[in-house]
Amino acid sequence: MSDTDWIALLKPGDKVIIERGYGGRLNNCIRTIDKITPTGRIKICSEYFDSRGYEIGEKSAWTPRDNLAQWSQEIEDIMIENAEKIKLASRLNNFVGFSLLPIQALRDITEIVNKYSKPPESAQ
Repeated sequence: MSDTDWIALLKPGDKVIIERGYGGRLNNCIRTIDKITPTGRIKICSEYFDSRGYEIGEKSAWTPRDNLAQWSQEIEDIMIENAEKIKLASRLNNFVGFSLLPIQALRDITEIVNKYSKPPESAQ
């Protein structure tokens, strides 16, 4: 069985992951298949994918074509958790009021950060 055999089993209403690569970063999303044409093209929103899972159409040299990946609940849960991590980390990165917090709050935050921080490379 090849890596893309699962694509032949898809039907309208199935979930898939659209892998989008922009600037060296992945920006994956989960979408539902709208239609599969008689020629095997897969329509999702306004995009079409071929029977191998590659987006059909022209893209610029700076924007690679999207491709489909197999969906699972486990992968969706991981994607949701990662999105929340990014949102929370961004909120912490943008928080400028640390100096206004009570000393005990700063100690508690520092303890949590130290618990999950890796030691510096030179200390290993």
